[in-house]
Amino acid sequence: MTSDSRHGHAGDESASGTASDSRSHRVEGAGGISIHVREWPGPDPPVLLLHGFENSSIVWSGVAPILAQHRRTLAMDLRGHGRSEWSPGGRYRADDFVSDLSSLADQLADEELSLVGHSLGGSIALHFTAQFPERVRDLVLVDFGPEQKPTGTRIIRQDSLAEPRTFATVAEFVNVLAHRYPMVAGDTIHEIAREELCRTTDGRFERRSDPCLKIAILGNGPATPSQRARKDRRFWELLAQVSCPTLVARGLGSAMLRQQTAERMAQEVLRRGRLAVVGRAGHSVMLDNPLELATVLVSFLADPGFLAGPGRGPRSAERREAFTDALRDSASESEGRHAHDRRGESS
Repeated sequence: MTSDSRHGHAGDESASGTASDSRSHRVEGAGGISIHVREWPGPDPPVLLLHGFENSSIVWSGVAPILAQHRRTLAMDLRGHGRSEWSPGGRYRADDFVSDLSSLADQLADEELSLVGHSLGGSIALHFTAQFPERVRDLVLVDFGPEQKPTGTRIIRQDSLAEPRTFATVAEFVNVLAHRYPMVAGDTIHEIAREELCRTTDGRFERRSDPCLKIAILGNGPATPSQRARKDRRFWELLAQVSCPTLVARGLGSAMLRQQTAERMAQEVLRRGRLAVVGRAGHSVMLDNPLELATVLVSFLADPGFLAGPGRGPRSAERREAFTDALRDSASESEGRHAHDRRGESS
């Protein structure tokens, strides 16, 4: 591969073109990294779509044109993904993604953003909203939340690590994607495959994404119970900080986000939370059922209270205070256990 394609730049080595109804441009991310953005023109305020691990902005091609009938819509390729540059030194921490998002917001939006994030993109959107509440108009978390199902995370890890780096033909990659996304339409699978691949110097096809992402995001091994507990507690804390209207959009057949977790997020933790369950969809909601997800998003962004009803309104101050107290007690107990463990190790 050339140095340009290794860093995600679009060029002659692309396996195909881009989504036909969007225009592409580049913005400067944190540290000068080049970030690729697709834009579907529409009226402000803007909506920014964030994809998940080893995806790219192309996964929103079924949702974005519908949103753009109502709002200016943008979708970025996260650093190391799609046509964005690979991160020097393999820096793919939450802070790195948030810094890129902050830079993009400075350059592309003069007002508050609506953020829509799926999976890893949901984590980034949540971190950004908690850190910069004044910059976020409303937030949508698509099949993302704490306490993910172990089976789902294991499947994602196994599929990613088992996938070959290069393919003899685009069709080989199509077969991989068809296995991974069994509910996604065939033409969408082919569109993703053509966009995600570029040619190598020996004539094969390779994913545009940085291979360092696998270790940076997935780690060297499955998370330990204590690591998962700390991560989940942090997500709950961030959710409790969010003050803007927030929609939790869960796929009905999700192998990642539990229904009871989604309900707790929307009804007990988020100050202005709503919940929508999208039918005929698993974890990859925007690919499995883009029309229903787009319809839900249009309704929510036009009126964040549209899902209000029994058990779906903003949580009471008493419930929020009780939850915050429980988080604080949990953190104190955890710190106490860690201190005890350290004393035991030093004795």
